[in-house]
Amino acid sequence: MSQCQIVSSDILSELLEVAFNSIIYSRQLYPREIFTKKKIYSTAVYISEHPEVNDYLRNIILSVKELLDSDVTSVKKINFVICDDEQKEIERVVFDLMEFRFTDNEKDPYFLKTEDALRELNLRLLMSDNYLSKLPKDCTFFIEIETNESAHIGLSENPKCLEFPWIVKKPSGQLTQQSDNNYLLPLTTIKTEYLGLQIFVKTSNPLNK
Repeated sequence: MSQCQIVSSDILSELLEVAFNSIIYSRQLYPREIFTKKKIYSTAVYISEHPEVNDYLRNIILSVKELLDSDVTSVKKINFVICDDEQKEIERVVFDLMEFRFTDNEKDPYFLKTEDALRELNLRLLMSDNYLSKLPKDCTFFIEIETNESAHIGLSENPKCLEFPWIVKKPSGQLTQQSDNNYLLPLTTIKTEYLGLQIFVKTSNPLNK
């Protein structure tokens, strides 16, 4: 694995940590009292201090990093899925890794473009609550990694991930498929030397104008 790919994996891990926390905070999936304000990317971010939430997110991010470190093409999408109290999916934030790493035409030796892109993503996630319908009470969330069968087998045998087993999801026919009742909220597209991904929200509820 090249040094650039290692850096890309580390940057994506940091992006996901901030993004996941920002979604939980902005969509009020946990009380805002569990968050503390920190400064990352020259802007304020809200980071959970809840041990169980932090352990879950840490294991997710570790799994993503291990997959990418073994094969940079193994992760297609990462989905942050929100369900109502009946476990019906009502919203998902999609991190679509179009290209895990861009090369010659997007040079960013001092990480300035990368930092700007990550800062913009955090701000857009915090502002997305203004455009999305209010969530019902008692919502829960989980995170999916869209990968291939061989990568899943490799992850299940990875000693770093043995305490966090992944479950293969069967097609559900809910928001995973296109329908007239789905609404899309584009958030941002990141194209730098170290990252290439699109982030958008898919929801079953109409968007606020």
